[in-house]
Amino acid sequence: MAPPEPGRNRSGNGPRAGLGKFQDSSNQYLFAVPETDLEHLAGDLKSRLKIRVMRVVGDPRLKIRRWRWSPALPASGKETRALEISDVQVLVAGEPREWETVDTWPTP
Repeated sequence: MAPPEPGRNRSGNGPRAGLGKFQDSSNQYLFAVPETDLEHLAGDLKSRLKIRVMRVVGDPRLKIRRWRWSPALPASGKETRALEISDVQVLVAGEPREWETVDTWPTP
């Protein structure tokens, strides 16, 4: 993956989606929102980011105050560390790789 363009970061969809006001000033990937639940947060993100299909895993009634943005293809170590942050209730990640063939297919 190419590095972000100067003056931009990989959390760029957050501010463009009107989420910049919720962005943590010390960590561009953390967002603090007025308390909501997982179902409403997912619906809000789906609408703001114009996502047609979104997989949501968890209790829809889970109360959310802080969430972590992990743009692009998830890498398990980074996401695991994000979920270890004590006051982060949700991880919003890019599309995961689901085809094991990608890992096992021989390359020329």
